[in-house]
Amino acid sequence: MASVIYKEIDGVITSKTVEIAFLAQELEFGGWSTSPDCKQVVTKAEADTNNTGKLSNNEIREAAKKANIVGYKKKSIKTLEAELWPNSK
Repeated sequence: MASVIYKEIDGVITSKTVEIAFLAQELEFGGWSTSPDCKQVVTKAEADTNNTGKLSNNEIREAAKKANIVGYKKKSIKTLEAELWPNSK
């Protein structure tokens, strides 16, 4: 069984088929996404790597990186939070 994954390369959305056995590796380390808009969904619980219940700036930036948000290194933390979790306050 295989799955289609997506990645933005030089401004172009590229897709490829990958065997399920390699899917997690491609998503985590290869920067690929299961969504054609190339955004990974990262929950706040997943982003809270130190399990404090409160996200640090570094945790938010790492979540934005994992979600393939363009400009995650320079955007403000509030902007990144709004892009990562638009429906939460």
